Amino acid sequence: MRVICDIETLADTFSCSFLDYDSDKTCVILINKDINQLQALKNFLAHVKYLITLNGIHFDSIVLDWIIKQPHVIAERIYEVAQIVINQDKYYDMYKPYSKHKWNHSWIDIDLFCYWSRGLRQSKKLSLKYFAVNMDMDIQEMPIHHTRKNLTSEELQQVLDYNMLDCRVTKELAFRLKEQINLRLGIEQQYNLKAISWDAPKIASELLLDSYCRKTFQQDQEFWEYKKEVRNTQFEPINFRNGDYLPNIQFKTPFFQKIYQEVCDTNNGFSKEFVFKHFDSTHIKIAMGSGGLHSVNKNESYETTTKQKVLTSDVESLYPTLLINYRFIRPELYDVLDIYAEKKKERLEAKRSGNKIVNETLKLVLNATTGLMDSQYTWLFSPAQIMALRLTGQLILLRLFEECELKHIKIVSLNTDGVESILLEENEEIYFNIIKEIEKEFNLKFEHEQYRFIKYQSVNDYIALTIKDKIKVKGQFIYEKVLDGSNEFLIIPLAVKEFFVNKIPIEQTIKNHTNIFNFCAAKKINRDYSITWNGQKQQQLNRFYVSKKGAYLYKQKDTKDTKENVFKESAVQLLNQVPETFPTDVDYNFYIRSAIERVKLFEPDQLKLW
Repeated sequence: MRVICDIETLADTFSCSFLDYDSDKTCVILINKDINQLQALKNFLAHVKYLITLNGIHFDSIVLDWIIKQPHVIAERIYEVAQIVINQDKYYDMYKPYSKHKWNHSWIDIDLFCYWSRGLRQSKKLSLKYFAVNMDMDIQEMPIHHTRKNLTSEELQQVLDYNMLDCRVTKELAFRLKEQINLRLGIEQQYNLKAISWDAPKIASELLLDSYCRKTFQQDQEFWEYKKEVRNTQFEPINFRNGDYLPNIQFKTPFFQKIYQEVCDTNNGFSKEFVFKHFDSTHIKIAMGSGGLHSVNKNESYETTTKQKVLTSDVESLYPTLLINYRFIRPELYDVLDIYAEKKKERLEAKRSGNKIVNETLKLVLNATTGLMDSQYTWLFSPAQIMALRLTGQLILLRLFEECELKHIKIVSLNTDGVESILLEENEEIYFNIIKEIEKEFNLKFEHEQYRFIKYQSVNDYIALTIKDKIKVKGQFIYEKVLDGSNEFLIIPLAVKEFFVNKIPIEQTIKNHTNIFNFCAAKKINRDYSITWNGQKQQQLNRFYVSKKGAYLYKQKDTKDTKENVFKESAVQLLNQVPETFPTDVDYNFYIRSAIERVKLFEPDQLKLW
C-alpha cells in the first residue's frame, strides 16, 4: 500500500492523516484525552509499504516509529518527543536516543523534500505551503498553535482539515514528481543503491563512490568499512595559485595576455570586471568570477535580417569535457576521472539503445560531479582543481572572443558556456573556421542555433526565438509555472512573450486570459511581524492578485507602531483558497502597464500596433 502521510503534534492532541496514493481513501488516527487509537495506528502502518511525505524522514517517520513501538502512549508524551525531534540540530544529546527511529521501520520512506539538495531547500525556503502556491492549491497555515490544550470540537476539526489539506498537497506533489520517483526506484534495481529519498548530488556521489571503492579496494578490511572511510574523507583546503593548476592558453593580443597573467598570478580564485572596445568602437562589459563568465547586457535587442544572422554557440557539456580533458581533480582521485569517463560512454550507449534508467541516472552523475567537487562536505572536494576548471572555461570563451575580434566578428554576449554573435554573410565562413580552431585547440565541441531575435533585459533575463520557432526564456521572462520557482504575476511575461513572438497586443492577451493564478503573487512574512488585510489579521503566507476593489496588505513588527506595505504598488485581493469562478475585480490596467514597461525597454515604437 502506498499512502501519503502527515502528522500534527499539539500539547495534548496527536493526529495522523493518511491519504491513499492510488485513490481518495482517507484514514485519520487520533490520540488525545478522549480517544486513544494507538492500536489502530499500529495496524494501519503494518500494511503500508511506501510512506510518502514531505520532510517525513526527519520528523513524521521518527515520531511514528517511536509511537508504534510503545506499549501505551499519551498525547502529552508524543508532544514532548516531537519537540525534541523538531529541535534535533539544537539539542542533539536529547535527540540521540530517538535517532534510531529514523531507520529500519516496517515501511519505506519516500520523502519528496529530499529530491531537492539541502542548499536549494534552504535558499528557496521550500516548504509544503511553497509547493501549494506553485501548484495553484489552497494555502493554509496551521490554525491552532501547537502549545494549545483542551481543543473544542470545532478547533479539533480545523486541525484535522488542515492535516488532510497537507496530505492532498503532498499527493499532488508526488504525482508531479512521478518520473523522479520512478527513476529512483529504477536506480535501486539497476545499481543496488537505496536512492528512493536521495537528491541528485547524493545519487551521483554514492554511485561514483561505489565504483571507485570497488576499483581501489584492498583486502585488508571489510568493503563496507573501506567505503565508509572514503565517504568520510575530509580534505582541508589550502591556499593555491591559480596558475599552478591552469593549462597554458596562448592569447594573441596584449589585452588578453595581461588578463590571463592576472588570472594565473591570483590566489584562490579570480574576480574582475573589464570593459573591452570592439573593432567598431562600441564597448562591451565583461565580468569574470568563481560563478562563471558573463557580459553585462542591459536592455539590448538583436535580430536576424537579410544582412545579418544572430547566432548562439554553446560548448557541449563544458564542465564534463574540461574535467576529462584536464583531469581537474585531486591527484589521489584520478581513478574517479577514469570511472567518470566510462560513465560518459555508458550514458551515450544507453541513450542510443533507449535505456532510460541508465541514461537519466548517468546524466545526473555527469552533471552533479563538479558541484560535489566544490563542496567541502564531500569526499570529492577539490577546491583548487574545480576553480581551475571554471577559470579554464572562462578563458576558452575569451580566446574565442579574442579571435573573433581579430577577424572583425562581433560577439555581443558571453555567459558561462557560450556566446551570442552577429554574423554578416561575408564573415560566416570565417566564424565557423574560428570555431573549428578553438574546438581543436581545446578538444571540445560547439553546438549552434540561429535566433530570429534575442532581447536582453540582462544576461540572465532574456527572451529569444530560434529560426525553428523554439522560444527560449530566462529570469524575468519565464512565463510558465516552475515547481520550485517564484512564479509571480506570470501573466506579465506571458503577455510580453505573445507580443514579441506572435505580435498579439498586450491588452488582448491579458484581458482574455482565464487562469487567475497567473495574475497572482505570494509573499511569506517572518513571524516577527503580524499581517493584516482589510483590518483583519492574516496568516504569514498569502497569495494575492492586484484588484480594483481590494485593500492593502500590511505587516507590522511587534516592537513597532508603524505598518509597512507588503506590496506597495497597489491594493490587492487575497486568494488563499481556490475560487469557483474567475474574479470580476482584477485590475487589468496594472498588468497591462507592467507588460508595456517591459516591452518599452526594447521596442517603444512597436506599441503603436495596438
